[in-house]
Amino acid sequence: MIRIVKVNSEYIKALQEVDEFVYDNKSGSRPYIGFLIDVDNSLFVAPLTSPKPKHKTWSHKKKDIYLIDRGNKGVLQLSNMIPVHMHLCTEINLDENSQYNNLLKSQFIDVDNNKAEVEKRARKLIELKENKPNHYLVKNCCDFGKLKNICKTWK
Repeated sequence: MIRIVKVNSEYIKALQEVDEFVYDNKSGSRPYIGFLIDVDNSLFVAPLTSPKPKHKTWSHKKKDIYLIDRGNKGVLQLSNMIPVHMHLCTEINLDENSQYNNLLKSQFIDVDNNKAEVEKRARKLIELKENKPNHYLVKNCCDFGKLKNICKTWK
């Protein structure tokens, strides 16, 4: 179940109070948009970043991100994914014809075609953060366990 969603602003603020690595919602001017992914029957949203020239130089072997089309179409920031419930998400309508929506559509196709790899990386990152919280790969990751506890209170 891969979807592109926008996350409730109040929920983002609540998560930011306990974790500095939760991405900002830019005061609503640039909503928190990401891919909704299922990791062991828990839903997470991994935020999207727009394509930047530096992404093309990054290794596809990095474990804390997923390069969309080898970085040409942006990055899925697995290190900054957050747990969610469906009622906290609004699915993005990709039917509108705009440059931004065309980018989102192409990102969606790539991520959906590589869904198993994305979910595998997310799962491994969560396990590493839980089992080895001082490991260099997860030093700048969200604290998934702490965020899951906050998420439980938002049912």
